[in-house]
Amino acid sequence: MKIVGGKSVRKRKNKRFMVRRGYGVVLLHPKKRAEASGGFRLTTNNRMEIQAAIKGLELLKQPCKVTLYSDSQYLVDAIMKAWAVKWKKNDWWLNNKERAKNIDLWEKLLPLCETHQVEFRWVKGHAGIHHTFRWCYGVKRVWR
Repeated sequence: MKIVGGKSVRKRKNKRFMVRRGYGVVLLHPKKRAEASGGFRLTTNNRMEIQAAIKGLELLKQPCKVTLYSDSQYLVDAIMKAWAVKWKKNDWWLNNKERAKNIDLWEKLLPLCETHQVEFRWVKGHAGIHHTFRWCYGVKRVWR
């Protein structure tokens, strides 16, 4: 099972500057394909990357072995290097002065990673993975 996640940014200038960010995810299985997308205003790229991973894993009906591709080094390292697990263990503190960011999303993603056997793989942004291109630009059109 493969999941390809991505984000998109749409900037618009009207009376004031506004940024909309979206996420898209494609679930690839030899016999099935599923897609999901959404977006938010006034959010961050990192939140959209984590949201894409959550939505992709939520599409799974039963525990699976999954490879999740993302161009977010933050997301991949937080899971594969167990940073997020460490942050949770330390009550979401990075150090004595700084709290972890996106706690609400990590609290959703970590249980999904326990349910499924997930390997996160980093891919260079726009590196030619068809599904990443499709979703980045498709999501951008939706959120115009």
